Amino acid sequence: SSKSISSAITGIAIDQGILKDTAVKLASLLPENYRKIIESNPLKQSISIGNLLTMSSGLDAIDFGTDRKTAASEDNYQNSADWLKTVLEAPMIHTPGTHANYSSANPYLIGVALAGTLHEPLNLYIDKNLFAKLGIDNYLLQNDDKKNPYFGGGMYLRSRDLLKFGLLYASYGRWKDQQVI
Repeated sequence: SSKSISSAITGIAIDQGILKDTAVKLASLLPENYRKIIESNPLKQSISIGNLLTMSSGLDAIDFGTDRKTAASEDNYQNSADWLKTVLEAPMIHTPGTHANYSSANPYLIGVALAGTLHEPLNLYIDKNLFAKLGIDNYLLQNDDKKNPYFGGGMYLRSRDLLKFGLLYASYGRWKDQQVI
């Protein structure tokens, strides 16, 4: 559910013009000191928000389905001193958009990008633009190493509130006569 909520928040940010569209490049949304990590790699520079949403960034970031430990697997970057640096330094194993692998690093990068783009804390943005509109007020958002909501997982909601989220999608993004997504 966390990754679905993360993608919904991304869609809301696009609807509000905070992100232009899914073609926006990740590199343009990163803090300057992290942008430098990927500036010499054209494949990394071409990773888009859309690639991250579809878990097709091309980074060596595979959480399940491989026998080897990947450079930016969730277990690896969460045990590092700097999650973002660890993920961005991972080698590319595919051209972005060509191959999908289940990876929490991809939505994590979206959360980092949004947190740096918004003019308010990401947790308040999520509450104001999604949870409050659905009447969800009892939830827990785990944080990443920079104290921002972790888009790769760790969002805990009551079952009835997850049902509201599902009904929101079944209603084409509408909740109680309000277009939320």
